[in-house]
Amino acid sequence: MEKADLLSRFESKLELLEKYQTFIDKAQGYAERFNPAVVQKVIEDNTAKVQEVTAEIEPLVQQVHGEIADIEVERGNIQGGVEDARMRMEEYELRMAIGELDDDTFASETAADRGIIDGADAKVAKLDEELASLMGILERWNTLAPAEQMDLPAAGVADDDLDVADDPSEDFGILDDGEESGDSLFSADDLDDLGDDSLEASASAARVAKAPEMPVLVRDEDTEAEITYTFENEVMSIGRGRENTIQVTGDSKVSRYHCKLYSRDGNFFIEDNQSANGTLVDGEMVKERRLFGGEEITIGETAFRFRIPA
Repeated sequence: MEKADLLSRFESKLELLEKYQTFIDKAQGYAERFNPAVVQKVIEDNTAKVQEVTAEIEPLVQQVHGEIADIEVERGNIQGGVEDARMRMEEYELRMAIGELDDDTFASETAADRGIIDGADAKVAKLDEELASLMGILERWNTLAPAEQMDLPAAGVADDDLDVADDPSEDFGILDDGEESGDSLFSADDLDDLGDDSLEASASAARVAKAPEMPVLVRDEDTEAEITYTFENEVMSIGRGRENTIQVTGDSKVSRYHCKLYSRDGNFFIEDNQSANGTLVDGEMVKERRLFGGEEITIGETAFRFRIPA
């Protein structure tokens, strides 16, 4: 299915979902004017329609995720191509500087690489436009979806919408169904006694304990509020939105989809997602930067430390 057709079908299903949910809300508002049994019947009928439409939307959500993943890969390939082209250009510049190449040979040898670099911005802009459309439809789905169907995409683009309350238990999944008590650092009783902040910090510690060989991002390092996030996938998105891999709350200067960390060919990079206040690496504003471990990453007023195990 083409992206345009996918978005059109998704949009039409969301309109139906919104209509049925509106009927439910209005029926509840008439509870004191009509027979309770009649009100309940109308609510149940429309609830069944909501469930039916939701079931039709779920495969579309997965398709949108697939399109987003493809765009992220294509975008990364373009950026990697630009980096390689710039490296080759620098090599030819050195060869010309030492007299190995003349101006005409330099121009000929670098023509293809100049084309790659010059055309990259337009290609990335087109991909970003497609990505924004896909993320927009998921954002609307998150607004309309029944609570148990909330979708959590992994990647995104810049958007300064209002904060959404986070649920640390959704982000970390401390105890899977059927998990042996010996496989976890915490028992169910221990988790019941933890507050939200402790739960999030403890969950992060559990994740790091399971995969110490992976790179980590440490928030509020060397403070009581320190939280460690493990870099487990190829992309780690950071922002205020609950859809991100790392949700930053309580910082109004952080954009909804602020930046992302990603890996390519065994190397790690950070890229700003056109955020309102920018992304800093060791105090320097960056668009994209390779990370070698030990860097301080600042978004808004929130600081992280990127660490790669030795």
